[in-house]
Amino acid sequence: MNDEVPEEHIFTNVDARFELEQAIIACGNVADDIDVLAEAIANNDVDRDRVLNALSGMRELHEMRCKRAFDIFSAMVRDGLIR
Repeated sequence: MNDEVPEEHIFTNVDARFELEQAIIACGNVADDIDVLAEAIANNDVDRDRVLNALSGMRELHEMRCKRAFDIFSAMVRDGLIR
């Protein structure tokens, strides 16, 4: 993982806490995605290839969301907003 914190993550304390909270909540979106996929599977609305593609995409998005949350957290630590 890259140790550099992106420069776009420069916050005031209130902004940082709100953005971090939103980023952490977004990491939980994968649960909703799994529910939608499970329903499609239960209704026989998707074939094997579509399921595998959906799972691959969900995994990639989850990693991106978690990286974003970690980058925000790292910027907050760097800027002294979290000790």
